[in-house]
Amino acid sequence: MFNKLFLIIKKVIIAILMIYTYNIIVFPLGITIAFNVFTIILIGIFGLPAVVGLCLFSILIFWEVNYVRTI
Repeated sequence: MFNKLFLIIKKVIIAILMIYTYNIIVFPLGITIAFNVFTIILIGIFGLPAVVGLCLFSILIFWEVNYVRTI
């Protein structure tokens, strides 16, 4: 029981650190990932592939918004 709880807490902390470091790196580009329960759980479960997926999702949304504004 304690091992499972420790594993969950460890994954949550790693997910928060992954989002934080990603946001620090890409902040000048303006494509950040929000800190919320959904993203933390998603990254906690899937790890780095979830960060890549959220990054691509953010880029697509960012591109879509800017493309629509130019029309």
